[in-house]
Order: sequence, then C-alpha cells, then structure tokens
Amino acid sequence: VRDANGNPVTNATIFARDEHGQILHRFSGVATDARGHFAYRGLGPGRYILCARSKTLASPESAPVSVHEGGAAEVELAAGPGTTLLVSVEDKDGATLHANFNVRDEHGHDVTEMYDMGNVEGILTEGLSSTQSRIGPLPPGEYKVTATAFDGRSASKPVHLRGQDERGIKLRIE
Repeated sequence: VRDANGNPVTNATIFARDEHGQILHRFSGVATDARGHFAYRGLGPGRYILCARSKTLASPESAPVSVHEGGAAEVELAAGPGTTLLVSVEDKDGATLHANFNVRDEHGHDVTEMYDMGNVEGILTEGLSSTQSRIGPLPPGEYKVTATAFDGRSASKPVHLRGQDERGIKLRIE
C-alpha cells in the first residue's frame, strides 16, 4: 500500500471481499508493515477484491485478484485522503432519531461495518451510538447513505466524497 507520493503506508488495515462483493472479515486484523506490505493469509482459491484504510487514508477497491491453491497473489493499493462520514437522522420536527445506518459505494458494496483495532478501541471507550454513526475513512467517490429508524421508516441520500477530512450527513425521516 502506497500513498499518492509513492511512500509506504504503515498500519493500514486491509479488507477483502469475495467475488460477490461480500466483506470477508468486518473486524480485520490484517495490517501493513513499515514497508507498506501485508499478507492476507487463509484465503481459499477464488477471486478477491481488496482495499486499505488507515486513520486518514483510504484506497479504492482493487481489481479482482485471483488466488490459486497453494499460491500467492500480489496487489498494489494506492491510498489517498479519505473522508469520515458522520451520519445522523432526525424526524420532520428536527428531533434526533435512533436508527441503523448503512453506506454503499457505487458498486453497491456495503462499506458501513469495516473495522480495525482503532475502531474497536473507539467503540470500547466511547460506546456505540444509535443516533450517530462514524463511517470511514472512505475514498473519494459516490455513495448512498441510508438510515432506518427503529420503527422501520427510512431515508436515503446520495453523497459525493472528494477526500475531505470529515463530512456530516443528516437524514430526515418524515
């Protein structure tokens, strides 16, 4: 994993999807070393899509990579400035609602629940919130953000990310 200047990205968490776009491990323990290298062990034969996230950087998903029995595959990921979404939802009167949040990229892949150790530490110290969700960082691109209130009502909004640090998204459920 390298940044825009070609420098290795240290401690970037690596996520893998199967050929159907399903994330393999929502809590990934695979990270890059000081040279930006990583090994995602235990993948069976098949085609996989990989991406990387650090505290502030995110890579787009790779092209599909083929893994063969007993073999290894190589992939290079280019990480650039990522955006962390801060998503919340309110009712028609402006009152905060409790909801479940979902973010999908332009391929329809769920990018909501991709966690590294930093995310886990944050959850343990700050707790989980059903009124706001912190998602990312995400690479620049097009996303669809959805909030579903506990009573089943929902709202969605398309979002374009440019690599800014944070982006607040407030959805309104009527």
